[in-house]
Amino acid sequence: MSYSLMTVETLGWMLIHSVWIIAAVAVLDSFIKLLLRRRSANARYLAGCAALLLSAASLPISLVFLVEQVAVIQHEDATALRGSISVSRSKEITAPDGTEMSISWDEQLTLPIKELDQHLTSQTAPTSTPSVDPPFVERLRELVQPHLSKIVTGWFIGIVLLSIRPLLGWRHARRLRSTGIVDVSEDVQRLFAALMHRISMTRAVQLVESQLVQIPSVVGAFKPVILLPATAMTGLTPDQLQAVLAHELAHIRRHDYLINGLQTAIETLLFYHPAIWWMSRRVRIERENCCDDFVVTLLDNSAEYCRALVTIDRLRQGSPLPVLAMHATDGSLLARVRRLAGVESPSRFSNSPAIVL
Repeated sequence: MSYSLMTVETLGWMLIHSVWIIAAVAVLDSFIKLLLRRRSANARYLAGCAALLLSAASLPISLVFLVEQVAVIQHEDATALRGSISVSRSKEITAPDGTEMSISWDEQLTLPIKELDQHLTSQTAPTSTPSVDPPFVERLRELVQPHLSKIVTGWFIGIVLLSIRPLLGWRHARRLRSTGIVDVSEDVQRLFAALMHRISMTRAVQLVESQLVQIPSVVGAFKPVILLPATAMTGLTPDQLQAVLAHELAHIRRHDYLINGLQTAIETLLFYHPAIWWMSRRVRIERENCCDDFVVTLLDNSAEYCRALVTIDRLRQGSPLPVLAMHATDGSLLARVRRLAGVESPSRFSNSPAIVL
């Protein structure tokens, strides 16, 4: 077997093993979420992030295990490649006086393993053994083995195709930072400075008005920028605008932009598993719930915040959202409003949510 073929087969079995590992992680994540249904959104969010990281770790874990297994097999094959066997040989010779006599001796032979097996088989009487059906694992191996190269090829093609969207989103996010932006008014800047002081946030955050966005957004992981559309400052009351800015600051404080990028990378790498998309969607929902809890705890005005969310969603007018940017209306808006109002599950919001760091 060539080295390249061994590499393809190893990657193929890595993907096969990751399927059941990720499925097991998803089941465990569902059970943990059930136990945490009455806890804070941040607890469920951390559990979801841990499940995604564990799912991503299934690939290198499976790969290391398979590489070690291949190394052991190769070592065993190398040591058993040649074997030795002692055989007795004899030869008939004729003495000078015409008498025939036999001379025997022992000889050590070194034979390839296949010839050695054939020799041993020929020296022993054949015994009949009943045929036994191969186990399920062997049957599965025989079924999957011919298709491993196709599986690996499809995986690489899928990664390339799914990488296009986040790359375009990253390019669009860079464009939003420098194109079509103007400084906000002094009143909004004072409101923003007071809000940052209230939450004791010392990190440098830029607040600008953007002509390219229709809803408030955050771009940038290390130098974050909050983009406000002009309609947000004219269509929202000061209290509503303060709540929206607090939501965006919560994303920045929690480093959600960076985590969302890592989450997108995991989705791209493990796109073939439906459980990844389900767990990732739950993480995004709980992320927005965490920021909602932050705003409600800080401002103690859930009704005004719900009105702000509904107003912003109307301002969006169905426009597509940048992939990597963080938005105040991410997730299911109706579910978030019902949660804040205590309609969906009062027990989930009955506990006073802590400010999420």
